[in-house]
Amino acid sequence: MTSWKNNASFEDWKNSLRELLESARAAVAAGDERTADDVYRDLENYIIASDDTVDGVAELDRVARQTMRDLVVDAVSRNVQDIADRTADVAQLGKRFLQQGAANTSIAAGLRLERVRAVLDSSTQTIASLRALADTLPTANSADASKLEKQINDVIAALAKLGAAVQTKA
Repeated sequence: MTSWKNNASFEDWKNSLRELLESARAAVAAGDERTADDVYRDLENYIIASDDTVDGVAELDRVARQTMRDLVVDAVSRNVQDIADRTADVAQLGKRFLQQGAANTSIAAGLRLERVRAVLDSSTQTIASLRALADTLPTANSADASKLEKQINDVIAALAKLGAAVQTKA
């Protein structure tokens, strides 16, 4: 906190205000919010401490108040820009997640299709193996061979239906 105890004349108060204005300008130019806040408080204390009985000091106080408003406006403008930047960040993240979601959906569809292909391949191989087994069964009038052949044909039919169902879901 700056002390103005030694200020007695208009020149003293004017020079003190110039120093504060320079500090305010430097803080705003550097984007130093902490220093800008400190200068704001110093300007406030300057107004309180200034001797309004000295000619021209009331006008210096008005300049100090305007500078305080300028610091507030600058801070609000920075915050509005910061908020706009954050809004753009959110939009960019939304776009990225939307793109990633589309990519994930595509990958998932591919994985499902791979599983469908695996089921179809497996059922095709099973059908071929069962047909080969049926061909090796004795052709004599064996009741057991006939029952086994019927069961093999039922399994082949069921696998064919499963394959058809899987293909329509793909």
